[in-house]
Amino acid sequence: MDDAIRLAEIAERVWSRCLERDPSLRLQVGEPITSIPAGTREQAQEDAAFARHVLSELKGIDAKTLVHEDWLTLGFLRHQMDHQSRSEDGWLTGFPVTPYTGFWTSFYAEEILAPFCFEEREDVDRYVKLAEDYAAAVRASVNRLQAQAEHGWRIPRPALPGVRAMLLGLKDAVPSFLSVKPERISHLGGLASGTLDGLAQRAIQQKIEAAFDAVTAYLGEDYETLAPEAVGIGQFQGGEEAYRNFLRFRVTQDMDPEKVHAIGLEQVALLTEAMRQVRESLGFSEGEDAFHQQIRCTRRMYATSPEEVESTYRRHIGRIEPLLAQYFAVLPKTPYDVKRLDPALEAGMSYGYYESPTRERPVGLYRYNGSGLASQSQLQAATIIFHELVPGHHFHLASQAENDDLVPIRRHGVIDLDGYSEGWAEYAAGLPKEMGLYDDPYDLYGRLAHERFMAQRLVVDTGMNLFGWSLERGRSYMRANTIESETQIASETLRYATDMPAQSLAYRLGYLKITELREKAERELGSAFDLRAFHGAILGPGALPLSLLEEQVRVFIQESTHDQGCTGADD
Repeated sequence: MDDAIRLAEIAERVWSRCLERDPSLRLQVGEPITSIPAGTREQAQEDAAFARHVLSELKGIDAKTLVHEDWLTLGFLRHQMDHQSRSEDGWLTGFPVTPYTGFWTSFYAEEILAPFCFEEREDVDRYVKLAEDYAAAVRASVNRLQAQAEHGWRIPRPALPGVRAMLLGLKDAVPSFLSVKPERISHLGGLASGTLDGLAQRAIQQKIEAAFDAVTAYLGEDYETLAPEAVGIGQFQGGEEAYRNFLRFRVTQDMDPEKVHAIGLEQVALLTEAMRQVRESLGFSEGEDAFHQQIRCTRRMYATSPEEVESTYRRHIGRIEPLLAQYFAVLPKTPYDVKRLDPALEAGMSYGYYESPTRERPVGLYRYNGSGLASQSQLQAATIIFHELVPGHHFHLASQAENDDLVPIRRHGVIDLDGYSEGWAEYAAGLPKEMGLYDDPYDLYGRLAHERFMAQRLVVDTGMNLFGWSLERGRSYMRANTIESETQIASETLRYATDMPAQSLAYRLGYLKITELREKAERELGSAFDLRAFHGAILGPGALPLSLLEEQVRVFIQESTHDQGCTGADD
Protein backbone atom coordinates (compact mmCIF):
# COMPACT_ATOMS: atom_id res chain seq x y z
CA MET A 1 0.00 0.00 0.00
CA ASP A 2 1.21 3.52 -0.80
CA ASP A 3 2.74 5.23 2.27
CA ALA A 4 0.50 8.28 1.92
CA ILE A 5 -2.60 6.08 1.88
CA ARG A 6 -1.38 4.12 4.90
CA LEU A 7 -0.71 7.35 6.75
CA ALA A 8 -4.19 8.68 5.95
CA GLU A 9 -5.73 5.45 7.25
CA ILE A 10 -3.74 5.64 10.49
CA ALA A 11 -4.61 9.32 10.98
CA GLU A 12 -8.30 8.52 10.51
CA ARG A 13 -8.10 5.64 12.99
CA VAL A 14 -6.40 7.81 15.60
CA TRP A 15 -8.98 10.53 15.06
CA SER A 16 -11.89 8.09 15.39
CA ARG A 17 -10.53 6.80 18.67
CA CYS A 18 -9.94 10.31 20.03
CA LEU A 19 -13.46 11.28 19.02
CA GLU A 20 -14.86 8.18 20.69
CA ARG A 21 -13.08 8.84 24.00
CA ASP A 22 -12.98 12.63 24.34
CA PRO A 23 -16.29 14.41 25.08
CA SER A 24 -14.76 17.84 24.42
CA LEU A 25 -13.93 16.81 20.85
CA ARG A 26 -17.42 15.43 20.30
CA LEU A 27 -18.86 18.67 21.61
CA GLN A 28 -16.58 20.65 19.32
CA VAL A 29 -17.69 18.84 16.16
CA GLY A 30 -21.36 18.48 17.13
CA GLU A 31 -21.45 14.74 17.80
CA PRO A 32 -23.82 13.49 20.54
CA ILE A 33 -22.02 12.71 23.79
CA THR A 34 -22.80 9.26 25.09
CA SER A 35 -20.27 8.89 27.91
CA ILE A 36 -17.89 10.75 30.19
CA PRO A 37 -14.59 8.95 30.82
CA ALA A 38 -13.84 7.98 34.40
CA GLY A 39 -10.12 8.58 34.00
CA THR A 40 -9.13 5.21 35.42
CA ARG A 41 -5.72 3.60 35.33
CA GLU A 42 -7.12 0.92 33.03
CA GLN A 43 -8.14 3.57 30.52
CA ALA A 44 -4.67 5.10 30.70
CA GLN A 45 -3.14 1.66 30.07
CA GLU A 46 -5.44 1.12 27.08
CA ASP A 47 -4.44 4.51 25.64
CA ALA A 48 -0.76 3.69 26.07
CA ALA A 49 -1.11 0.28 24.39
CA PHE A 50 -2.99 1.81 21.45
CA ALA A 51 -0.30 4.49 21.05
CA ARG A 52 2.53 1.96 21.09
CA HIS A 53 0.80 -0.02 18.34
CA VAL A 54 0.34 3.10 16.21
CA LEU A 55 3.97 4.08 16.71
CA SER A 56 5.06 0.68 15.41
CA GLU A 57 2.93 1.27 12.30
CA LEU A 58 4.32 4.77 11.78
CA LYS A 59 7.86 3.41 11.83
CA GLY A 60 7.03 1.52 8.66
CA ILE A 61 6.25 4.71 6.73
CA ASP A 62 9.09 6.25 4.71
CA ALA A 63 8.92 10.00 5.34
CA LYS A 64 10.93 10.66 2.16
CA THR A 65 8.03 9.44 0.02
CA LEU A 66 5.57 11.96 1.48
CA VAL A 67 4.62 15.42 0.31
CA HIS A 68 5.25 18.19 2.83
CA GLU A 69 1.73 18.27 4.28
CA ASP A 70 1.72 14.50 4.85
CA TRP A 71 5.19 14.76 6.34
CA LEU A 72 3.76 17.21 8.89
CA THR A 73 0.92 14.80 9.67
CA LEU A 74 3.43 12.00 10.21
CA GLY A 75 5.43 14.13 12.64
CA PHE A 76 2.26 15.30 14.39
CA LEU A 77 1.10 11.70 14.93
CA ARG A 78 4.50 10.55 16.13
CA HIS A 79 4.59 13.32 18.71
CA GLN A 80 1.04 12.66 19.89
CA MET A 81 1.46 8.89 20.08
CA ASP A 82 4.83 9.18 21.79
CA HIS A 83 3.16 11.26 24.47
CA GLN A 84 0.14 8.98 24.71
CA SER A 85 2.37 5.90 25.04
CA ARG A 86 3.31 7.31 28.47
CA SER A 87 -0.32 7.73 29.58
CA GLU A 88 0.07 5.54 32.65
CA ASP A 89 3.11 7.51 33.79
CA GLY A 90 1.09 10.70 33.39
CA TRP A 91 -1.80 9.13 35.31
CA LEU A 92 0.53 8.51 38.25
CA THR A 93 2.32 11.87 38.18
CA GLY A 94 -0.49 14.32 37.39
CA PHE A 95 -2.78 15.31 40.26
CA PRO A 96 -6.40 15.21 38.99
CA VAL A 97 -8.20 17.76 41.18
CA THR A 98 -6.03 20.84 41.54
CA PRO A 99 -7.51 24.16 40.36
CA TYR A 100 -5.88 23.97 36.91
CA THR A 101 -5.96 20.22 36.27
CA GLY A 102 -9.46 19.83 37.70
CA PHE A 103 -11.14 22.22 35.29
CA TRP A 104 -12.73 19.15 33.64
CA THR A 105 -15.07 18.96 36.62
CA SER A 106 -16.50 22.35 35.69
CA PHE A 107 -16.30 21.78 31.93
CA TYR A 108 -18.38 18.60 31.94
CA ALA A 109 -20.94 20.21 34.21
CA GLU A 110 -21.23 23.53 32.35
CA GLU A 111 -20.82 22.37 28.77
CA ILE A 112 -22.45 18.91 28.76
CA LEU A 113 -24.96 18.53 31.60
CA ALA A 114 -26.27 22.06 32.18
CA PRO A 115 -27.16 22.84 28.52
CA PHE A 116 -28.22 19.28 27.62
CA CYS A 117 -30.84 19.31 24.85
CA PHE A 118 -33.76 16.88 25.20
CA GLU A 119 -35.08 16.14 21.72
CA GLU A 120 -36.22 12.52 22.01
CA ARG A 121 -37.28 10.26 24.86
CA GLU A 122 -34.01 8.36 24.59
CA ASP A 123 -32.20 11.59 25.47
CA VAL A 124 -33.50 11.35 29.03
CA ASP A 125 -31.76 8.00 29.50
CA ARG A 126 -28.62 9.41 27.89
CA TYR A 127 -28.69 12.38 30.24
CA VAL A 128 -29.09 10.18 33.31
CA LYS A 129 -26.18 8.01 32.17
CA LEU A 130 -23.97 11.08 31.61
CA ALA A 131 -24.80 12.40 35.08
CA GLU A 132 -23.90 9.04 36.57
CA ASP A 133 -20.72 8.94 34.49
CA TYR A 134 -19.85 12.37 35.86
CA ALA A 135 -20.31 11.16 39.43
CA ALA A 136 -18.14 8.11 38.66
CA ALA A 137 -15.40 10.31 37.16
CA VAL A 138 -15.32 12.54 40.24
CA ARG A 139 -15.25 9.53 42.54
CA ALA A 140 -12.52 7.86 40.44
CA SER A 141 -10.25 10.74 41.43
CA VAL A 142 -9.99 9.09 44.85
CA ASN A 143 -8.62 5.90 43.30
CA ARG A 144 -6.09 7.91 41.35
CA LEU A 145 -5.01 9.92 44.40
CA GLN A 146 -4.68 6.66 46.37
CA ALA A 147 -2.50 5.09 43.67
CA GLN A 148 -0.34 8.20 43.57
CA ALA A 149 0.06 8.14 47.35
CA GLU A 150 1.15 4.50 47.20
CA HIS A 151 3.68 5.60 44.58
CA GLY A 152 4.94 8.27 47.02
CA TRP A 153 3.24 11.23 45.34
CA ARG A 154 0.89 13.44 47.38
CA ILE A 155 -0.46 16.91 46.73
CA PRO A 156 1.82 19.19 48.78
CA ARG A 157 0.28 20.59 51.93
CA PRO A 158 0.29 24.26 50.83
CA ALA A 159 -1.94 23.40 47.84
CA LEU A 160 -4.60 21.50 49.77
CA PRO A 161 -6.72 24.47 50.98
CA GLY A 162 -7.16 25.66 47.39
CA VAL A 163 -8.06 22.17 46.22
CA ARG A 164 -10.68 21.79 48.95
CA ALA A 165 -12.12 25.23 48.19
CA MET A 166 -12.48 24.29 44.53
CA LEU A 167 -14.19 21.00 45.37
CA LEU A 168 -16.58 22.70 47.80
CA GLY A 169 -17.44 25.37 45.23
CA LEU A 170 -18.16 22.75 42.59
CA LYS A 171 -20.31 20.73 44.98
CA ASP A 172 -22.31 23.86 45.81
CA ALA A 173 -22.86 24.45 42.08
CA VAL A 174 -24.32 20.96 41.48
CA PRO A 175 -27.99 21.93 42.00
CA SER A 176 -27.76 24.72 39.44
CA PHE A 177 -26.19 22.71 36.61
CA LEU A 178 -28.45 19.70 37.26
CA SER A 179 -31.69 21.67 37.35
CA VAL A 180 -33.93 20.36 34.56
CA LYS A 181 -37.18 22.33 34.63
CA PRO A 182 -40.33 20.44 33.55
CA GLU A 183 -40.77 22.57 30.44
CA ARG A 184 -37.47 21.25 29.06
CA ILE A 185 -38.84 17.70 28.89
CA SER A 186 -42.64 18.10 28.90
CA HIS A 187 -42.78 17.71 25.10
CA LEU A 188 -41.38 14.19 25.46
CA GLY A 189 -44.46 12.86 27.20
CA GLY A 190 -45.29 11.55 30.65
CA LEU A 191 -42.97 8.55 30.58
CA ALA A 192 -39.88 10.66 29.98
CA SER A 193 -40.98 13.29 32.47
CA GLY A 194 -41.49 10.63 35.06
CA THR A 195 -38.01 9.24 34.49
CA LEU A 196 -36.54 12.64 35.26
CA ASP A 197 -38.95 14.04 37.82
CA GLY A 198 -37.89 15.96 40.92
CA LEU A 199 -37.13 12.85 42.94
CA ALA A 200 -34.96 11.40 40.19
CA GLN A 201 -33.06 14.64 39.81
CA ARG A 202 -32.51 14.78 43.57
CA ALA A 203 -31.13 11.23 43.56
CA ILE A 204 -28.66 12.11 40.81
CA GLN A 205 -27.69 15.28 42.65
CA GLN A 206 -27.02 13.37 45.85
CA LYS A 207 -24.84 10.88 43.97
CA ILE A 208 -22.68 13.65 42.49
CA GLU A 209 -22.48 15.55 45.78
CA ALA A 210 -21.44 12.32 47.51
CA ALA A 211 -18.66 11.90 44.94
CA PHE A 212 -17.30 15.38 45.71
CA ASP A 213 -17.58 14.62 49.43
CA ALA A 214 -15.58 11.41 48.90
CA VAL A 215 -12.71 13.29 47.25
CA THR A 216 -12.75 16.02 49.91
CA ALA A 217 -12.81 13.42 52.69
CA TYR A 218 -9.87 11.53 51.21
CA LEU A 219 -7.89 14.79 51.13
CA GLY A 220 -8.62 15.30 54.82
CA GLU A 221 -6.48 15.31 57.93
CA ASP A 222 -4.81 11.91 57.44
CA TYR A 223 -3.79 12.76 53.87
CA GLU A 224 -2.53 16.19 54.89
CA THR A 225 -0.44 14.76 57.74
CA LEU A 226 1.52 12.63 55.26
CA ALA A 227 1.62 15.28 52.52
CA PRO A 228 4.95 17.08 52.05
CA GLU A 229 5.37 20.68 53.07
CA ALA A 230 7.84 21.13 50.23
CA VAL A 231 6.60 21.75 46.70
CA GLY A 232 7.82 20.73 43.26
CA ILE A 233 7.71 17.27 41.72
CA GLY A 234 11.48 16.83 41.86
CA GLN A 235 11.10 15.72 45.49
CA PHE A 236 9.14 12.60 44.53
CA GLN A 237 10.48 9.26 43.35
CA GLY A 238 11.00 9.60 39.60
CA GLY A 239 10.07 13.27 39.84
CA GLU A 240 13.07 14.67 37.98
CA GLU A 241 12.52 12.31 35.05
CA ALA A 242 8.82 13.16 35.05
CA TYR A 243 9.64 16.87 34.99
CA ARG A 244 12.02 16.52 32.06
CA ASN A 245 9.33 14.57 30.19
CA PHE A 246 6.71 17.21 31.01
CA LEU A 247 9.04 19.90 29.66
CA ARG A 248 9.69 17.96 26.48
CA PHE A 249 6.05 17.32 25.68
CA ARG A 250 4.55 20.58 26.87
CA VAL A 251 7.11 22.79 25.14
CA THR A 252 7.43 20.27 22.24
CA GLN A 253 11.14 20.60 21.76
CA ASP A 254 14.11 18.99 23.48
CA MET A 255 15.57 21.37 26.05
CA ASP A 256 17.40 20.84 29.31
CA PRO A 257 15.70 22.49 32.30
CA GLU A 258 19.08 23.90 33.31
CA LYS A 259 19.27 25.80 30.00
CA VAL A 260 15.67 26.97 30.40
CA HIS A 261 16.55 28.37 33.83
CA ALA A 262 19.49 30.31 32.37
CA ILE A 263 17.37 31.68 29.51
CA GLY A 264 14.82 32.84 32.06
CA LEU A 265 17.37 34.76 34.09
CA GLU A 266 18.65 36.47 30.95
CA GLN A 267 15.17 37.35 29.69
CA VAL A 268 14.09 38.76 33.05
CA ALA A 269 17.14 41.04 33.09
CA LEU A 270 16.47 42.32 29.54
CA LEU A 271 12.81 43.03 30.25
CA THR A 272 13.57 44.69 33.58
CA GLU A 273 15.77 47.16 31.71
CA ALA A 274 13.07 47.78 29.09
CA MET A 275 10.57 48.53 31.85
CA ARG A 276 13.02 50.96 33.44
CA GLN A 277 13.24 52.85 30.16
CA VAL A 278 9.45 53.23 29.99
CA ARG A 279 9.37 54.56 33.56
CA GLU A 280 12.08 57.01 32.61
CA SER A 281 10.03 58.18 29.61
CA LEU A 282 7.20 58.92 32.05
CA GLY A 283 9.55 61.07 34.10
CA PHE A 284 9.62 58.62 36.99
CA SER A 285 13.05 58.02 38.50
CA GLU A 286 12.34 56.68 41.99
CA GLY A 287 12.68 53.00 41.10
CA GLU A 288 10.46 50.08 40.24
CA ASP A 289 8.94 49.45 43.68
CA ALA A 290 7.88 53.07 44.06
CA PHE A 291 6.36 53.10 40.56
CA HIS A 292 4.39 49.94 41.25
CA GLN A 293 3.18 51.36 44.54
CA GLN A 294 1.96 54.38 42.65
CA ILE A 295 0.12 52.12 40.20
CA ARG A 296 -1.52 50.26 43.08
CA CYS A 297 -2.86 53.58 44.35
CA THR A 298 -4.11 54.70 40.94
CA ARG A 299 -7.86 54.24 40.53
CA ARG A 300 -7.76 53.87 36.73
CA MET A 301 -5.72 50.69 37.08
CA TYR A 302 -8.50 48.76 38.81
CA ALA A 303 -11.98 47.64 37.83
CA THR A 304 -14.80 47.84 40.35
CA SER A 305 -16.99 45.18 38.73
CA PRO A 306 -16.82 42.30 36.25
CA GLU A 307 -18.75 44.50 33.82
CA GLU A 308 -15.99 47.08 33.94
CA VAL A 309 -13.41 44.37 33.23
CA GLU A 310 -15.40 43.36 30.16
CA SER A 311 -15.69 46.98 29.02
CA THR A 312 -11.90 47.36 29.16
CA TYR A 313 -11.36 44.19 27.13
CA ARG A 314 -13.91 45.26 24.52
CA ARG A 315 -12.24 48.65 24.15
CA HIS A 316 -8.92 47.02 23.27
CA ILE A 317 -10.66 44.61 20.88
CA GLY A 318 -12.30 47.55 19.15
CA ARG A 319 -8.93 49.21 18.58
CA ILE A 320 -7.23 46.23 16.97
CA GLU A 321 -10.05 44.98 14.74
CA PRO A 322 -9.65 47.63 11.98
CA LEU A 323 -5.92 46.77 11.64
CA LEU A 324 -6.05 42.97 11.45
CA ALA A 325 -6.37 42.71 7.65
CA GLN A 326 -3.03 44.49 7.29
CA TYR A 327 -1.28 41.67 9.14
CA PHE A 328 -3.31 38.60 8.17
CA ALA A 329 -4.34 37.54 4.68
CA VAL A 330 -7.12 35.31 6.05
CA LEU A 331 -9.22 36.21 9.08
CA PRO A 332 -11.24 33.55 10.92
CA LYS A 333 -14.98 33.69 10.40
CA THR A 334 -15.91 32.38 13.86
CA PRO A 335 -16.96 35.19 16.25
CA TYR A 336 -15.43 35.75 19.68
CA ASP A 337 -16.44 37.28 22.98
CA VAL A 338 -15.57 37.56 26.67
CA LYS A 339 -17.45 35.87 29.52
CA ARG A 340 -16.81 35.49 33.22
CA LEU A 341 -15.44 32.22 34.64
CA ASP A 342 -17.48 29.91 36.82
CA PRO A 343 -17.00 31.61 40.24
CA ALA A 344 -16.25 28.17 41.74
CA LEU A 345 -13.00 28.12 39.75
CA GLU A 346 -11.90 31.71 40.29
CA ALA A 347 -10.27 31.31 43.71
CA GLY A 348 -7.57 29.02 42.36
CA MET A 349 -6.86 30.85 39.09
CA SER A 350 -4.86 34.00 38.51
CA TYR A 351 -6.56 35.07 35.29
CA GLY A 352 -8.67 32.85 33.02
CA TYR A 353 -8.49 30.84 29.83
CA TYR A 354 -9.68 30.66 26.24
CA GLU A 355 -12.62 28.36 25.53
CA SER A 356 -12.77 27.03 21.97
CA PRO A 357 -15.95 27.29 19.88
CA THR A 358 -18.22 24.26 19.64
CA ARG A 359 -21.00 23.32 17.25
CA GLU A 360 -23.59 24.22 19.90
CA ARG A 361 -21.79 27.40 20.96
CA PRO A 362 -19.96 28.68 17.87
CA VAL A 363 -18.17 31.50 19.67
CA GLY A 364 -14.61 31.59 20.99
CA LEU A 365 -14.66 32.88 24.57
CA TYR A 366 -12.11 34.37 26.89
CA ARG A 367 -13.36 33.21 30.30
CA TYR A 368 -11.92 35.85 32.63
CA ASN A 369 -11.57 35.93 36.41
CA GLY A 370 -14.12 38.37 37.81
CA SER A 371 -13.21 38.11 41.49
CA GLY A 372 -10.56 39.78 43.62
CA LEU A 373 -10.71 42.91 41.47
CA ALA A 374 -9.50 45.17 44.26
CA SER A 375 -6.08 43.50 44.04
CA GLN A 376 -6.07 42.66 40.34
CA SER A 377 -4.58 45.51 38.33
CA GLN A 378 -5.92 46.07 34.80
CA LEU A 379 -2.51 47.35 33.66
CA GLN A 380 -2.06 44.22 31.55
CA ALA A 381 -5.61 44.09 30.16
CA ALA A 382 -4.51 44.97 26.60
CA THR A 383 -1.85 42.28 26.31
CA ILE A 384 -4.09 39.68 27.98
CA ILE A 385 -6.98 40.14 25.55
CA PHE A 386 -4.61 40.20 22.54
CA HIS A 387 -3.12 36.93 23.85
CA GLU A 388 -6.43 35.23 24.57
CA LEU A 389 -8.61 36.35 21.67
CA VAL A 390 -7.35 38.45 18.76
CA PRO A 391 -4.92 37.82 17.28
CA GLY A 392 -3.97 35.15 19.82
CA HIS A 393 -5.69 31.90 20.76
CA HIS A 394 -8.86 32.61 18.82
CA PHE A 395 -7.02 33.28 15.55
CA HIS A 396 -5.10 30.03 15.96
CA LEU A 397 -7.92 27.72 17.04
CA ALA A 398 -10.71 29.19 14.91
CA SER A 399 -8.50 29.30 11.79
CA GLN A 400 -7.44 25.73 12.38
CA ALA A 401 -11.02 24.49 12.89
CA GLU A 402 -12.11 26.28 9.70
CA ASN A 403 -9.36 24.73 7.57
CA ASP A 404 -11.02 21.88 5.66
CA ASP A 405 -7.69 20.88 4.10
CA LEU A 406 -6.33 19.56 7.41
CA VAL A 407 -6.97 15.96 8.36
CA PRO A 408 -9.43 15.87 11.30
CA ILE A 409 -6.85 14.89 13.92
CA ARG A 410 -4.88 18.05 13.10
CA ARG A 411 -7.92 20.21 12.55
CA HIS A 412 -9.53 19.42 15.89
CA GLY A 413 -7.21 17.26 17.98
CA VAL A 414 -4.73 19.70 19.53
CA ILE A 415 -3.17 17.72 22.37
CA ASP A 416 -0.32 19.06 24.51
CA LEU A 417 1.09 21.42 21.88
CA ASP A 418 1.48 24.28 24.31
CA GLY A 419 4.78 25.42 22.79
CA TYR A 420 2.88 26.33 19.63
CA SER A 421 -0.48 27.42 21.05
CA GLU A 422 0.85 29.51 23.93
CA GLY A 423 3.89 30.62 21.94
CA TRP A 424 1.62 31.89 19.16
CA ALA A 425 -0.63 33.67 21.66
CA GLU A 426 2.37 35.43 23.21
CA TYR A 427 3.79 36.35 19.80
CA ALA A 428 0.33 37.63 18.80
CA ALA A 429 0.11 39.72 21.96
CA GLY A 430 3.34 41.45 20.92
CA LEU A 431 2.12 42.29 17.38
CA PRO A 432 0.02 45.27 18.55
CA LYS A 433 3.28 47.04 19.37
CA GLU A 434 4.04 47.07 15.62
CA MET A 435 0.47 48.26 15.04
CA GLY A 436 0.94 51.24 17.35
CA LEU A 437 -1.56 49.96 19.90
CA TYR A 438 0.79 50.15 22.84
CA ASP A 439 1.02 53.91 22.34
CA ASP A 440 -0.19 54.51 25.89
CA PRO A 441 3.01 54.11 27.98
CA TYR A 442 1.01 52.31 30.66
CA ASP A 443 -0.27 49.73 28.17
CA LEU A 444 3.32 49.31 26.92
CA TYR A 445 4.54 48.94 30.48
CA GLY A 446 1.81 46.38 31.05
CA ARG A 447 2.97 44.46 27.97
CA LEU A 448 6.58 44.43 29.16
CA ALA A 449 5.49 43.45 32.67
CA HIS A 450 3.46 40.61 31.14
CA GLU A 451 6.48 39.46 29.12
CA ARG A 452 8.64 39.50 32.23
CA PHE A 453 5.93 37.60 34.07
CA MET A 454 6.16 34.89 31.39
CA ALA A 455 9.96 34.97 31.49
CA GLN A 456 10.18 34.61 35.28
CA ARG A 457 8.22 31.37 34.92
CA LEU A 458 11.31 29.85 33.29
CA VAL A 459 13.22 30.59 36.48
CA VAL A 460 10.61 29.76 39.12
CA ASP A 461 9.09 26.66 37.49
CA THR A 462 12.49 25.02 36.99
CA GLY A 463 13.67 26.34 40.36
CA MET A 464 10.89 24.71 42.36
CA ASN A 465 10.59 21.49 40.34
CA LEU A 466 14.24 20.73 39.60
CA PHE A 467 16.55 22.80 41.81
CA GLY A 468 14.70 22.27 45.08
CA TRP A 469 13.53 25.85 45.61
CA SER A 470 11.08 26.29 48.46
CA LEU A 471 7.65 27.77 47.83
CA GLU A 472 8.72 30.94 49.61
CA ARG A 473 11.85 31.27 47.48
CA GLY A 474 9.73 30.97 44.34
CA ARG A 475 7.28 33.55 45.65
CA SER A 476 10.08 35.88 46.67
CA TYR A 477 11.50 35.78 43.14
CA MET A 478 8.04 36.49 41.72
CA ARG A 479 7.55 39.45 44.06
CA ALA A 480 10.81 40.93 42.84
CA ASN A 481 10.11 40.35 39.15
CA THR A 482 6.36 40.73 38.61
CA ILE A 483 3.65 43.24 39.48
CA GLU A 484 1.27 40.50 40.64
CA SER A 485 -0.65 40.62 43.91
CA GLU A 486 0.09 38.23 46.76
CA THR A 487 -3.06 36.30 45.86
CA GLN A 488 -1.92 35.84 42.27
CA ILE A 489 1.63 34.95 43.32
CA ALA A 490 0.25 32.28 45.64
CA SER A 491 -1.93 30.84 42.87
CA GLU A 492 0.80 30.96 40.21
CA THR A 493 3.53 29.29 42.25
CA LEU A 494 1.23 26.41 43.16
CA ARG A 495 0.27 26.12 39.51
CA TYR A 496 3.94 25.62 38.58
CA ALA A 497 4.88 23.35 41.44
CA THR A 498 1.73 21.25 41.87
CA ASP A 499 -0.89 21.66 39.17
CA MET A 500 0.94 21.69 35.84
CA PRO A 501 4.73 21.50 36.20
CA ALA A 502 6.61 22.73 33.07
CA GLN A 503 3.43 23.86 31.28
CA SER A 504 4.13 27.50 32.09
CA LEU A 505 7.48 27.25 30.28
CA ALA A 506 5.72 26.91 26.91
CA TYR A 507 4.60 30.56 26.79
CA ARG A 508 7.95 32.31 26.68
CA LEU A 509 9.87 29.49 24.99
CA GLY A 510 7.23 29.23 22.26
CA TYR A 511 7.28 33.00 21.80
CA LEU A 512 11.07 33.01 21.50
CA LYS A 513 10.97 30.20 18.92
CA ILE A 514 8.35 31.90 16.71
CA THR A 515 10.21 35.21 16.99
CA GLU A 516 13.44 33.44 16.06
CA LEU A 517 11.75 31.86 13.01
CA ARG A 518 10.38 35.22 11.88
CA GLU A 519 13.79 36.86 12.20
CA LYS A 520 15.30 34.01 10.20
CA ALA A 521 12.69 34.47 7.44
CA GLU A 522 13.20 38.24 7.38
CA ARG A 523 16.96 37.84 7.22
CA GLU A 524 16.98 35.25 4.44
CA LEU A 525 14.19 36.75 2.32
CA GLY A 526 15.09 40.39 2.72
CA SER A 527 12.74 42.61 0.69
CA ALA A 528 10.80 39.52 -0.41
CA PHE A 529 9.61 38.90 3.16
CA ASP A 530 5.81 39.21 3.42
CA LEU A 531 4.52 39.36 6.99
CA ARG A 532 0.98 38.32 6.08
CA ALA A 533 2.37 35.31 4.21
CA PHE A 534 4.59 34.43 7.17
CA HIS A 535 1.60 34.48 9.50
CA GLY A 536 -0.22 32.27 7.02
CA ALA A 537 2.68 29.82 7.09
CA ILE A 538 2.53 29.68 10.89
CA LEU A 539 -1.25 29.42 11.24
CA GLY A 540 -2.01 27.50 8.04
CA PRO A 541 -0.94 23.99 9.14
CA GLY A 542 -2.50 24.38 12.59
CA ALA A 543 -0.73 23.53 15.81
CA LEU A 544 2.55 21.66 15.42
CA PRO A 545 5.39 20.59 17.69
CA LEU A 546 7.97 23.38 17.55
CA SER A 547 10.48 21.09 15.85
CA LEU A 548 8.02 20.61 12.97
CA LEU A 549 7.16 24.31 12.91
CA GLU A 550 10.83 24.99 12.26
CA GLU A 551 10.67 22.72 9.21
CA GLN A 552 7.45 24.42 8.08
CA VAL A 553 9.17 27.82 8.10
CA ARG A 554 12.17 26.39 6.25
CA VAL A 555 9.84 25.29 3.47
CA PHE A 556 8.10 28.69 3.54
CA ILE A 557 11.45 30.43 3.03
CA GLN A 558 12.41 28.04 0.26
CA GLU A 559 9.10 28.51 -1.58
CA SER A 560 9.17 32.29 -1.12
CA THR A 561 12.69 32.42 -2.55
CA HIS A 562 11.57 30.34 -5.53
CA ASP A 563 8.51 32.54 -6.11
CA GLN A 564 10.67 35.65 -5.98
CA GLY A 565 13.09 34.09 -8.46
CA CYS A 566 10.26 33.26 -10.84
CA THR A 567 8.92 36.79 -10.55
CA GLY A 568 12.34 38.21 -11.28
CA ALA A 569 12.74 35.95 -14.34
CA ASP A 570 9.39 37.11 -15.70
CA ASP A 571 10.40 40.72 -15.25
